[in-house]
Amino acid sequence: MSTQDAAGPSGVFEDPTVTIVLPCLNEAASIVACIEEAKRGLRRAGLPGEVLVVDNGSTDGSMDLALGAGARVVCESVRGYGSALRRGIADALGEVVVMADADLTYDLSRLGELTGPVLDGSVDLMLGARLDGTNHGTMPLLHRFVGTPAISFLLRRACGGLSVRDSQSGYRAFNAAKIRSLHLKATGMEFASEMLIRASQEGLGIGEKPIGYRPRVGDSKLDTFTDGWRHLQLILLLAPQLLILWPGALLLSLGIAVSVASVFNPYGFELGSLLWQPIFFAPILVVLGSAAVLSGVVLVHHSPLVTNGKA
Repeated sequence: MSTQDAAGPSGVFEDPTVTIVLPCLNEAASIVACIEEAKRGLRRAGLPGEVLVVDNGSTDGSMDLALGAGARVVCESVRGYGSALRRGIADALGEVVVMADADLTYDLSRLGELTGPVLDGSVDLMLGARLDGTNHGTMPLLHRFVGTPAISFLLRRACGGLSVRDSQSGYRAFNAAKIRSLHLKATGMEFASEMLIRASQEGLGIGEKPIGYRPRVGDSKLDTFTDGWRHLQLILLLAPQLLILWPGALLLSLGIAVSVASVFNPYGFELGSLLWQPIFFAPILVVLGSAAVLSGVVLVHHSPLVTNGKA
């Protein structure tokens, strides 16, 4: 886990209410400005807090810059966005955690708009939605119109119709104790999806507020196709009913219906000039449907990430 922990001047506030967690991998160009903006956000919201930078293997001096800017810094040796955030959430001193990126894409001066509903108990998890504030300069078109909407659609289905438009926003405020109790496991970008699914499964209150999005400073760490596939794998594992159980039940029902039809008319049905004999299709549908339903049931009850969130 940790190779080094450190605190810069004024990096830790006495009894902080809010901890701002910033995962950092070679963000020297933006980390100081991000920390300063986070502190302005705390002052603007009138909240005692701390800025916690989780260095994830930087080689550009980001950690020294963060310390000099007054952040508390911890190092996470296991690489990955999710790994860094899990470490930050575990080490946070505040009762509410705000997670954001260290590249200035999120306006941290507005963090009070996200922490307020969490602090007053209205929700347990508040997302800062980006989509209304994006353009071709802030988010690639493929992410804006395909990737994020598609993953958000699947997550809404997986979470029972959760009304969240931007499921992939990395700007969130949440009750630290309740999110820790979810025992999140993801190490990569799919961490964002895991948090939403597990929070929904545990009945946590989830809200969303448009917060905007700015051009990032530095290079993106996101791999569009690799990270997208990891999201789909995680959704399949945590919500198998979405992609296996329900489609399997549909196939099984269709197979049974076709079997019944073949009993009443074993010689088939005339469809214009064609003769359709359902008796040949029914066993295939029944076998495929049964296999999918059984697989879905096994995954639902025995998934290592679903069962108490423990591997």
